[in-house]
Amino acid sequence: PLRLNGRPHIYLGHSKDAINWEFDKERINFVDEDGKPYQPLYAYDPRLVKVEDEYFVIWCGDFDGAAIGIA
Repeated sequence: PLRLNGRPHIYLGHSKDAINWEFDKERINFVDEDGKPYQPLYAYDPRLVKVEDEYFVIWCGDFDGAAIGIA
């Protein structure tokens, strides 16, 4: 469910016009390099980046201190 505890998390949003958005109620579930579930304490400032023919999401998080995540 949507958390309102003051800690930022990343949720998937959908929009047909880039103005009006609907967001999923569950935050995005992360996994570590071994495929095990991992939820950072916080995750924020996501960006979609295209590198050649692939898209990646990068974000700021708290992986044992301030860090950047990529998926």
